[in-house]
Formats: sequence, structure tokens, C-alpha cells
Amino acid sequence: WTNDTPDPDELLGVALDFSSQHAAHTFYNNPKAKELLIQQRRELDPKKRQALVTELQRIVNQDCPQIYVVHEPRIYATTPAVVGFAPNSQGKYSFEDVTKK
Repeated sequence: WTNDTPDPDELLGVALDFSSQHAAHTFYNNPKAKELLIQQRRELDPKKRQALVTELQRIVNQDCPQIYVVHEPRIYATTPAVVGFAPNSQGKYSFEDVTKK
């Protein structure tokens, strides 16, 4: 799973949101982490928000509520004859700019 947006809340929310549709499967419950998660969602100043996210990540790293045991590497193969192929971080392919020499 990858971020669909560059916003850190996308994965933070799934992993740390305490509502039943999100992190309930981990049973993680840290009131300070919950408050920081809510605060960073409301903060509009990028520098202040980054500080909140950094503190949230520090707490979560210390608590270690879950350990990911699998990370699927993305492997791509091409030849010098293929021009314009650029996979993105989401693992999606766009072939509109791809040509063959």
C-alpha cells in the first residue's frame, strides 16, 4: 500500500486513527498520540504541522504498536529502446509518454 497523496495523514490515519474502521485492528491506544493525530489534521501552518507529525512519529516509534513483516519491492524491467517510462511511488504505470525507438 502506498500513499495516494503526499500528505502524511493518509497512512498515519489508517495506522493510528482510533476509530473502529482504522487502527482498531491494532488495539493501539495512546491518548497523547491520538491528540497529536487530531492536532496535525487541524494545523494549517506547514512548519507547525511538521513538528506535530514528527512528535507523533517519535511516540509511535517508541510504542511500536505494530511491526510490518512484509514489504513487497517493486521491480521494473525495460530496454534502452523504451523511452519515457517512469513508474511512480504508487506503483501505477502511465504509458501516455512511452515510446519505442
